[in-house]
Amino acid sequence: MKHPLLLLLVLLGTVSALHLNICRKCYRGNLVSIHSHSLNSHILHFTRSLNQAQVWIGGFLRGWRLCKRYRWTDGSHWNFAYWAPGQPRRGGGHCVALCTKGGGWRRARCCRRLPFVCSA
Repeated sequence: MKHPLLLLLVLLGTVSALHLNICRKCYRGNLVSIHSHSLNSHILHFTRSLNQAQVWIGGFLRGWRLCKRYRWTDGSHWNFAYWAPGQPRRGGGHCVALCTKGGGWRRARCCRRLPFVCSA
């Protein structure tokens, strides 16, 4: 499977409109959306050497009470997930981060300062 060009920005930041704009304006892309185990493994390999436990990807939780759904910032269909053990139920926050040890995903507070991955 061919993967999109991945750009790892070693900028620490919270998930915000600023980072979405950086991905869109500077790289003509978006925060990465992951639709296969193969792509998840590719991103894990790319980010493993960071001195950070997690990196932001483009997933977020939207909705209220029983109507909560995970979505991608690029609007693509949520058709794959690779949650770490105990996730997403035990996680806090509305944003999704990829763990650089093992590749599992965690819910995290969007205000955490982490590197983020853009796809273009």
